[in-house]
Amino acid sequence: MIAKISGVVHTGGAVTVTLCTQERGKEKKRRYEVDPEDFESIGSPSIGDEVYDGEISVIIRKTERREAYDRALKILAMGDNSLDGLSRKLQMRGFSRESAEYAAAEMQRMGYIKESDQLQRLIDYNVNKKLMGKRKLIPYLVSKGYSQRSICEAIDLAIDEGVIDFDKARQELLSKNLGADPMQIKKLLYTHGF
Repeated sequence: MIAKISGVVHTGGAVTVTLCTQERGKEKKRRYEVDPEDFESIGSPSIGDEVYDGEISVIIRKTERREAYDRALKILAMGDNSLDGLSRKLQMRGFSRESAEYAAAEMQRMGYIKESDQLQRLIDYNVNKKLMGKRKLIPYLVSKGYSQRSICEAIDLAIDEGVIDFDKARQELLSKNLGADPMQIKKLLYTHGF
């Protein structure tokens, strides 16, 4: 990719660079805020200079990170996410892997992502309310971005604290379906992960 510098403004502590690119035959201009050290590292290009892939990534990095950070806050406002789950969602919305991982790590550093607390809530809800067995629970939580090791540790902790009981959940599931024939019961237990 090639872009042309169409504006450079030095302000206290930052350089605002306007890049001009061609997309689908149309000229597109966009402003990016760049750290002065990063701007110097790419040779301090002037208006009219062409910049290439490596230089472009240096120019857009800070702005993209800030936008990924803002989007991460919006995603977390909608509900809990794991570190990996949030990073995946940001990448699906067009952010680079580096910016997505940076924003997710910042959310965790600020205390917005507490995976152990999230896992405890999810395990409690899915076992006690949805009557989910271990064989269904673990893959479900892995699909949400939690590591299998963290999940197993959280399940063991929940069992030790008496928060969940898989046998009790299975019995409750069976008691809700007393009139079912043996094949339906077998299917029901299988689909709920018992």
